[in-house]
Formats: sequence, structure tokens, C-alpha cells
Amino acid sequence: MRKPRRKTLRRFIERAAVAVLALDAVVYAAVVRPLSHRVASAQESYDQTRLAVLDAETRLARLERQRASLPETADSLRAFLADHVPARRWGFSQAEQLVDRLTRKSNVQLVSVSYKLKSSTHQPLDQLGIQITVTGSFAELLQFAHDIETAKDLILVRDFNFTASGARNISLTVDADLYLTP
Repeated sequence: MRKPRRKTLRRFIERAAVAVLALDAVVYAAVVRPLSHRVASAQESYDQTRLAVLDAETRLARLERQRASLPETADSLRAFLADHVPARRWGFSQAEQLVDRLTRKSNVQLVSVSYKLKSSTHQPLDQLGIQITVTGSFAELLQFAHDIETAKDLILVRDFNFTASGARNISLTVDADLYLTP
């Protein structure tokens, strides 16, 4: 009698173990796996949101620093306009003196100079367009170009154009803008 009981008990335990395994597989497939995907998705969404918040905080801090520096910038612009940019009536004279000084310094020969005032009511500064043509050796022209780019006046060089004008001479045409107060 002990043998049939053991057999039935053993079958019962085997069936219970198989049932527990089947139930475990069903729970894993129905609950654990979908929840793990949701958790991973939620974590990724949280990470992206956190990065967006950090980026926004960084931009906000930069904008606040810029906003705090606006009065200082306005004062600097007023000082620049008052101290460093010549009045319009002196602008042509300043431009002529600048061109003369730079041509003498770099030993080039001035061929032509032309000016064109570009004034605008919406801009704080007027542009005095200058077109300078000089001739000389290549080294002298490079020195002239360097001197005009590094001049103390507010000059923006727009264009350089080198052309041959003889056996040993080269011609350089420079288009630049000198900024003046209106």
C-alpha cells in the first residue's frame, strides 16, 4: 500500500510542479515582461525630460546673464559712440587721413580712393564705404592689407582683389566700410 500512495503522491507533486511552472510562465509572459517594457519606456522618457529641463535651465541662466549685462552693454555702446567713433562731418577727413597714413607706412602708391556714404535711419552707425586701389610689391601690399585690417578705427574689410599691373608691380583693390555716428 505504501507503493501506490507514493506513486500518487509523486504524481501529485509532479503535476503541482508542472502547474506552478506553467503558472510562472503565464505570469512572466502576461505581467512581468510587459511591465518591464513599460518601466524601461518610462525611464527613457524621464531621462529625456530631465535632459530637456537641464537644457532649458542652462539657456535660462545664459539669458539671465545677458539680461543682467544689458545696462552695461548700453553704457559701453554709448561710450563707444561718444569716444571712439568720429562725427559724420569728420568722417571723410578721418578716412582720408587713415588711407594716407597706411599708404605711407606700407610704402605702396595710392592709385585711387572713392567713398560712398550709406546712411540708415534704423542703424546706430552710418557706413562710409571706401574703395582703395594701391600698387606695390606683394610684400608691401600684404603689409597694407594687414595695416588696414588691424587699424584702430572701426573698419570692416569686405573684399580684397589682387591684379597684375606690370612686370614687378601688383595692384590691390580693397573694399571696406568705416563706421561713423549719424
